[in-house]
Amino acid sequence: MILENLYRRVEEAAENKNPLHLDYEEAAELRVQTITSPTGIHILITNLYWRDEDNNIYQAILEPATGKYGAGLFVCGNWTLDGFSSGQTNMFRKNLRYHTSI
Repeated sequence: MILENLYRRVEEAAENKNPLHLDYEEAAELRVQTITSPTGIHILITNLYWRDEDNNIYQAILEPATGKYGAGLFVCGNWTLDGFSSGQTNMFRKNLRYHTSI
């Protein structure tokens, strides 16, 4: 149930370009890894996956930033399992969720 809430919150944050809001229990279930890029530090969510129509698997990348309603973690892009990333966030939709144990 908590993972379903995490998926929903990431999808809503990506769609609405709002910060990701999590309660304490949800945050405790989130598995993350920090990655450093030329534009700063980003956070990769490592236990939620989405799959596109070509069967590519994606994870969400979060970026600490200040938005219209204050500071927070914003969904700024994606990371594929083979190590490629982009600023696209349109794959974070309910119908593309991919549940796995990797």
